[in-house]
Amino acid sequence: MNLNELLALFPDNTTGQITPADMRTAITELYNDANPAYTNVVNQGPANLVNNAAWTPVPGTNPFAYTNTEDQDLELVISLNIDTMAANNAVQVGLDLTGTNVIPVGSKPEQVLWIGGKQPVQATLEVTFIQHLLAGTTNFQLKYTAQGNAQLSAMAVIAAVISNQ
Repeated sequence: MNLNELLALFPDNTTGQITPADMRTAITELYNDANPAYTNVVNQGPANLVNNAAWTPVPGTNPFAYTNTEDQDLELVISLNIDTMAANNAVQVGLDLTGTNVIPVGSKPEQVLWIGGKQPVQATLEVTFIQHLLAGTTNFQLKYTAQGNAQLSAMAVIAAVISNQ
């Protein structure tokens, strides 16, 4: 509910137009805005990644269904520990969104972590981005590509509502 909709619940109260239901609605909206929904999906792994050029679900993870009743802006964080295990191994991990909101993994560079190089590396990576979601259920799925075998030892996806539109 936006500010104008909240204010419309409170006309000049000369004839008693403000109802207890209006008060409950306003208090609920203000509380929800001050205490946004927070989701933390963690999989400690490990997940063994094999050579795969196409975006593939990270083993051991399932889609997470996130349901919102109104349009919202979410702050999303993807965090993981990864070991590329070999020289010249490039690995990408990203978030695929399906359902009410469809944003294919890899379609927005800010939603993908990339690691690799000329030498094997073990690293902790994190990316944070803002995503506007329409009301409904959106499924979040971690997916990856890899030029060679790699291992994720821990991973997390965190979503926090930052505004209701």
